[in-house]
Amino acid sequence: MPFLHSSIKIKSFNDYRIIFWMSIPIVTGIFWGIMTETLIGPTVQIDNAIENILLSDFDTHIEDVTYIGPYLYQKQVDGSIQVDIKSFVCLIVMVAIILLSMGLIVVSAFKCFLGLNVYLEVNRNVSKKYNSLQVQLFNALIIQTLIPILLMHLPCLTIFVCAIFEIDLGHSSVVMTITTALFPALDPLPVMLIIKDYRNALTNIVITRVVPVKKKKKKSRNENATNNF
Repeated sequence: MPFLHSSIKIKSFNDYRIIFWMSIPIVTGIFWGIMTETLIGPTVQIDNAIENILLSDFDTHIEDVTYIGPYLYQKQVDGSIQVDIKSFVCLIVMVAIILLSMGLIVVSAFKCFLGLNVYLEVNRNVSKKYNSLQVQLFNALIIQTLIPILLMHLPCLTIFVCAIFEIDLGHSSVVMTITTALFPALDPLPVMLIIKDYRNALTNIVITRVVPVKKKKKKSRNENATNNF
């Protein structure tokens, strides 16, 4: 969107400061790896707690599984329950990371909304087609904002919160794996379907390439059926 080009912060992507932005996912990944290995890595206690579940529900032996995960409420030999501080800290950090990520997405989308309103107000004399494109881009941005929140953030947040409150989701936890896998495929669709030029191009491809191929295959099957008869 053109109204963002004048931002001083955007210029930081064009000089040495780009190193800072590129280092964020690297540093975050290193922190995540160290935290999970240190706080919720495999332990004998977790092995004993889940080996029967793995065997009965998934027909899998604990020796064949590599995992990381919190074991928050640990059952002791005397039957008492002890809260594992490491698991609790890790879960809180994970929830905080998800909430921070969601907050950044929502705030950024809201600021884009305000910026778009200012842009359209200032540039009333610009062609309707140009302003229409800006609105289409913003609508695509809103949908692309909702997709990761609905497919990744909320499912992950639900699992972590349920773990804190000792709520067993069972096989329902697999939903997070499915929705996360769907995200890369669904993420570009809003731009392809909402932006008019992209939508028209996609429609033309379907009409000129996909439909004729299907008709040709159908015709070939009909001819083969006639010949066989």
